[in-house]
Amino acid sequence: MSQQPAPSPAFNTSAADRRAESARLGQLLLEELGKGRAPQADAALLADLLARGASVHEVNTHGQSALMVAIHYEHTDIAEKILAAGASIHARDHQDNTPLVWCGYTGNEKIALALLRAGARIDDCNSISRSALTQAASRGHDAFLTAVIGWGCDADHIDKRGETPLCTAAAAGRKSTCLALIAAGANPVKPNRSGKTPAAVAREARYTTVADAIEKTIEDCRERILNDDIRQITDGLHEDIAIKRVNIKAVRKRPAPGK
Repeated sequence: MSQQPAPSPAFNTSAADRRAESARLGQLLLEELGKGRAPQADAALLADLLARGASVHEVNTHGQSALMVAIHYEHTDIAEKILAAGASIHARDHQDNTPLVWCGYTGNEKIALALLRAGARIDDCNSISRSALTQAASRGHDAFLTAVIGWGCDADHIDKRGETPLCTAAAAGRKSTCLALIAAGANPVKPNRSGKTPAAVAREARYTTVADAIEKTIEDCRERILNDDIRQITDGLHEDIAIKRVNIKAVRKRPAPGK
């Protein structure tokens, strides 16, 4: 059992003193979380620190908030309490990871869904342009991907590197993850920004069995693929029409020659 921090005086304290004490308890919270997964980190002490008003806005030397560290070490119950205490859902550490990106890294779908409901952005990326979806895909967190896609996230989301979750999983040789993504609605022939399909990405990485497994799903997904193609064509036409309308308006606003 970790040693309990000294009790705080509860009388004759100014607002500044209370803020300082909350920050002190917040640092103790971070230190205890940083010990790792239970039982290294004492869950009862963590809950007690939060109950005593520990700040959830302090960060460690890596710029990680208490919420991020709790997610990293799989303290889901404590992470829920930290979130309820007002922790920022958009905070970024020194590597630009948000709490949601950390959820993708660890595969914590329960906290991820709570973050999404609170307004977290699924397309936020870290400093190497990894989103929560591509983090989860690269690490094989099938349940996480199924949960957040089922919540409404785009199964074919393209991150800042130009990769889809399916292409990312294919590059990592994650066969079960590829199949889980396709079952959740990912397009098995959707290319990345380099123009490579998931199967091509897998073959390039020498994961032949993964490429074969992806290609076997194409016939079953043909209607979905066709609908995606139609949607892309329609979106392109709408964009062209919008551009032409803007150009026509600009021409009409030009003054006549000689005026």
